[in-house]
Amino acid sequence: MKISIVLEELGLPYEAHRISFDTNDQKSAEFLSLNPNGRIPAIIDPHGPGGKAIGLFESGAILLYLAEKTGKLLPSDAAARYEAICWVMFQMGGVGPMLGQFGHFFKFAADKVANNIYPVERYRDESKRLLGVLEGRLQGR
Repeated sequence: MKISIVLEELGLPYEAHRISFDTNDQKSAEFLSLNPNGRIPAIIDPHGPGGKAIGLFESGAILLYLAEKTGKLLPSDAAARYEAICWVMFQMGGVGPMLGQFGHFFKFAADKVANNIYPVERYRDESKRLLGVLEGRLQGR
């Protein structure tokens, strides 16, 4: 969703393609040639650097690419730019994975951990902690 939101925010034209997990589209040779990790998101920019097409994967890399391509969303001041990059990395390495794991164990694997609440509690508590860090930043703390 992050990539779609940024594309809309930047006013960039794009064409979305459905990747069906039911049929393992993400494991097809075509998709793996774009993202060897077999995960979404992945994009192809037909108007990449030097006017040549470029394929990108990993949402943080795509976000940084789109910001740099358009000259928007990232400050030009070096200190402010690196602060923004820190928060992108915070989301990529912390908030995103923890909320993903919490959602997985809470919703999709609840029957597999019914007798062991540790995974749900662990990811729930870490998700809350990370969201608290983000809330503190948003409130200027």
